[in-house]
This record gives sequence, C-alpha cells and structure tokens, in this order.
Amino acid sequence: MSHSIVTITAVDEIVTVGSDGAAQHVFTIRNDTGAPIKVGIQVLADAPVEDDWLTVDQPERELGDNAADQVTVSVKTPAGLAAGRYTYRIRVYSVKQPGEAFTEGEKVAFEVKEKAKVTVQEVSPKKCSWCIPAAIVAAVLVLGVAGYFAYDKIFAKKPEEDRIVMKDYGGWQLTSAINDLVKKGLVFDAKNLKTAWKDAKSVSKVIDQTPPPDEKVKPNTPVAFTVGRSKTGHIFSAHQLKALQTQNPQILMQIKRAQPRAIAPETE
Repeated sequence: MSHSIVTITAVDEIVTVGSDGAAQHVFTIRNDTGAPIKVGIQVLADAPVEDDWLTVDQPERELGDNAADQVTVSVKTPAGLAAGRYTYRIRVYSVKQPGEAFTEGEKVAFEVKEKAKVTVQEVSPKKCSWCIPAAIVAAVLVLGVAGYFAYDKIFAKKPEEDRIVMKDYGGWQLTSAINDLVKKGLVFDAKNLKTAWKDAKSVSKVIDQTPPPDEKVKPNTPVAFTVGRSKTGHIFSAHQLKALQTQNPQILMQIKRAQPRAIAPETE
C-alpha cells in the first residue's frame, strides 16, 4: 500500500517559454515522513510532451526530518512546437521504497506563445499600371538603405542589438540565477549581494535585482541580487551548501565574502 512522503508546492503553476524555447519551473518539497529520507525526483509528462524536454536539477537528494528543499525543472522545447499549454507533474519517491513511498504533485504547465503572422496583400496586375516604376524606385531605395547600413555596421559604433535584455530572475534559486547570467555574458556582483526576510518559500531565492528586468545592458554588466533569507539570517540549507561547495566553489567564495553570516547552513 502506497503512502505520501512529501508536500510539493510549485512557485508558478504556468511558465511561458521564451523565444529560445526555454523555461524553468521551481518547486518546494518538504519531508513529511518524520525522519530523514533519501528521495528521487522524476517528471511525469502528459502527451505530447517528451521526457527529454524536461530536466530535473539533482534528481536524487537527502532530506532531513521536516526539511524543505527546492527542485528546479528546466524546460527545453523543440523548434516549431505548436502554440499551446503543455502539462506535466513531478513525482518524489523514496529511493529505498520507490513503489510504496512516493508523492505526485499537481499538474503544472509551460505555455508556448503563437508567433505573429505576417500577411502579404496580393495586387492584381491589371489594376497596377504603376507597379513596375514603383518597384524600380523601391529597389533603388532598398539598395541605398542597404549600403548605408553596411557602411554603418563597418565604421559606426556597435548597434543596440549588442545589448543584453535583462531576464526577470525573481523566484529563481540564487545559484541558478548566477549560472544563467554568466552564460549570457553578464557578471555576478557579489560585493552588493543583499539578503532580506520575506517568507519561508523565498529562502535562497532572488526577490530583487539590479539592473531590473527588461532593461538593456552591455555585456559584462555587474548584476546584484537581493536574496530571501531565513529568520536566523541564513540563505542556504545544509544540503544546498554541500552541493554548492562541490559544484560552484568559486561562487560560494564570492557569496561568503559578501555575506559571511548568511553562508552558515540552515539547520531548522
């Protein structure tokens, strides 16, 4: 006979897939067994979602008695996927008793937006005696504009397209946000890292950022975060701290210099 082992809470029930086909879901899981337990996490995808579209960060982990942890599921959809909402849920199970001790979360969704359609109005040749001269003039204008932009690209300053649009990192795990912004060519501003108490679900998550979302910035721009902390001042659980020491020691050192007290592991 099966029985539940954890409480599963999704930060957002629906996320929107970006133009790169990527999105991210964050879940909080809390141990309800009354004892430490090693759990595994898997995704249960609803058709037509394929399992390889969804990747779980740290699919196995230890949970202390009544301890909570965050689970990140990265979404990567294939090119050309039809617009719509696609659903799945996560299953958290005991590694020792996967068939008897497990919990399945509520369904969540990632949404693919429909791309704007470009329509071209057809013109009847009989009603367009001016089309050929107009086409010649248009061609001359196009060549002139193309020549101008080619010159501008070679000799002028770099265009606005070189700027990076700031992503909204609100609700992201701090380490995931740092890794993502570094991949985009930005710099983590460890010196200006701040912590603040908001609520229990916001511990170790980004609650504010500078520069703000959607602002266009230059490559290598420093990005500062305000991160949720516990009531005792900590931003990492013991499990998260151990994983960070193994996977991102350089990031850990930067955070430790900026917020040494916040690095002590949360044991509540």
